[in-house]
Amino acid sequence: GEHTVVYDIVNPRGVAFIPDYSNESFVQKVVSQDEFSKRVQVTAKMHPLRSKVLFPIPANAVPQSQSQYLMPEKDRQSNDPSLTRLVAEITGNSRTATEAANTIFSWLADNLTFDTSITVSSDALSALKHRKAYCVGYSNLAVAMLRAAGIPARVAHGYLPPGYEWGFSKDYWGVKVNDGGFHAYLELFYPDTGWVFSDAEHSHNFVDPFHIILRLDGMVMP
Repeated sequence: GEHTVVYDIVNPRGVAFIPDYSNESFVQKVVSQDEFSKRVQVTAKMHPLRSKVLFPIPANAVPQSQSQYLMPEKDRQSNDPSLTRLVAEITGNSRTATEAANTIFSWLADNLTFDTSITVSSDALSALKHRKAYCVGYSNLAVAMLRAAGIPARVAHGYLPPGYEWGFSKDYWGVKVNDGGFHAYLELFYPDTGWVFSDAEHSHNFVDPFHIILRLDGMVMP
């Protein structure tokens, strides 16, 4: 099925740019807007992922336009020997790219602790060394590991609306309130399916409609 949420976003100082965007499992559409408000419809498609691409992904299967998302970056050191050894070890029995991605996400869930108070750098190698991170560190390490496995990936920058059990929690007179806030997650590319969101802290090949996408690595913003 599908799960759709419509948001009315209002700010007397003006609402920042929000893009229309869609991929295999997600559609975001700005339905109406003016200077101080936007109505945004977000749909999560909850059908099973159809990708069957073999692992390792053949080099000629990745389009040239997506090859930049296989390269190492300053905070996503996908060519570091310690990281490439780890990825080779945990994905060694994978037959498809989805299996390899799922082993990486499962390893992250089993070996990293979510910590908003951490003061070390949020790059991939720091998250790997300290085994603690917040959303940026989780996403950087997930992207670096996917790239080391030959799966194109990039960081998604978004916003979690208040409520829905997302974001920082506070108690007001015994009532738990979730404040929402900015959030980093990721998008990975399967050659036979296209781009798919994942959240390294919570979900494989899917995010719920409480993720409003603001920008992606490489996206040209107005």
